[in-house]
Amino acid sequence: MHCQTNPLAMIRKTALRHKLARIESLSEGQVAKLLAAAKSHRLGAMIVLAIVTGMRQGELFALRWTDVELPRRTLSVVRSTQEVSGEITFVEPKTASSRRRITVPRIAVDAPKKPKRPRD
Repeated sequence: MHCQTNPLAMIRKTALRHKLARIESLSEGQVAKLLAAAKSHRLGAMIVLAIVTGMRQGELFALRWTDVELPRRTLSVVRSTQEVSGEITFVEPKTASSRRRITVPRIAVDAPKKPKRPRD
């Protein structure tokens, strides 16, 4: 049986008014301060990588050493992390363009692997 009317036509449309948060990028001075602070942070290399590549948090957390080619200064985004019901899982990128190879600037390659810890 073929329906002549669209059952969804009876649903009242509501106006969606999203207030989009204005996103402002960091100034050069703010980036410099953040990079300086990252040097002594245990996640400093990841912070630098986030700044210079613009990678999403889930992409950064899903990186494996097999995704990184230090001699070529590239990394491949082939998975992301996602939280579902309190569990962290690995997922495929949602779109083909999200699956990509990124050239990494020298500053990120040279970021310290282990920060110096103060002596007790």
